[in-house]
Amino acid sequence: MPQPVHTRAGSSNKNDVPMSKAIHPTDVRFIKLGRRGTWEQSSIEHDQVIRLGYTSPLHDESLAGNWKAVTKHWLAKRKGNKSTTTSDVRQIRDFYEEPETTLWFTFYARQLWWCFAKKQVRLLDDGSRVRAVKGQWQSTDIAGGALNIETLDDRLAKVGMYRGTICAVQPQVAEYLVRRINCEQSPDVQKAVDTMAQLRDAVEVLIRGMHWKDFELLTDLMFSRAGFQRLDVLGKTTKAIDLDLVAPVTRRRAFVQVKSNGTVASLTKSIEQFNDMPQYDDFFFICHTGKDVAHYKAEEDNIHVLAGPQLAELVIRAGLVEWLISKRS
Repeated sequence: MPQPVHTRAGSSNKNDVPMSKAIHPTDVRFIKLGRRGTWEQSSIEHDQVIRLGYTSPLHDESLAGNWKAVTKHWLAKRKGNKSTTTSDVRQIRDFYEEPETTLWFTFYARQLWWCFAKKQVRLLDDGSRVRAVKGQWQSTDIAGGALNIETLDDRLAKVGMYRGTICAVQPQVAEYLVRRINCEQSPDVQKAVDTMAQLRDAVEVLIRGMHWKDFELLTDLMFSRAGFQRLDVLGKTTKAIDLDLVAPVTRRRAFVQVKSNGTVASLTKSIEQFNDMPQYDDFFFICHTGKDVAHYKAEEDNIHVLAGPQLAELVIRAGLVEWLISKRS
């Protein structure tokens, strides 16, 4: 079945997770945790640190801000290559000097992880340096929503391809990342979200005014576009079932009960009938009118009640808005 269209309001919570405080970094830096991610798992899952390689004997000089000495060392190591040396020293200096208000981020296990780091820099036995994370690494926004790489703006995701260790990001990309973590929308996106909400409300009104035959046809089209195959239409011969469907990939069989005006009593009766028919894996109860049904929460994962706003969202997702408008015109 198609999933509902989810909107992201700036103040909305996800999965009922309490909102954390918004972040207000003074700067943003990407950090690669070791060559080819060697230190990603240990730094994020265990040690709670940001970690820098660039092994050199100049830890004390770096702490003291003696960047002339550090530059001299790396210029010799890079055999006089000034461009590469400048890049090396910039990254090392960022690690030592960026304040505790700098937002650090990286990519690990196809998620974006972010943190703030304490000021103190410690030298490890292998010559690498670490700064302890304030709190812990986070892979969610402040409402608890996962920061999966496929859901991020591609300009941000591509930062992970940076070949060095530490880099700043373009101002608009940094602003996007902070907004994303804070669950804030850009004006353009918020306008689209608001428009989608208005469309959902309008579609819900159109659905409620449908003739019952047209509503059954709408339901049939919605499941068809979701990939279900209809085995039979049974409403005329079997009152408990309006559509007999099968999901072609999983081979799960479902029956659908369509009601113009649904009640909790009729829903409860349909669920009892479903429980008496073991040949079916899933049950869908569809209705366009009935507030109590729209708020019904089934305990079983294979019982799906679609009504009100959720049904309107599914109609939008299925691309049936124009069809619906034509039917109601």
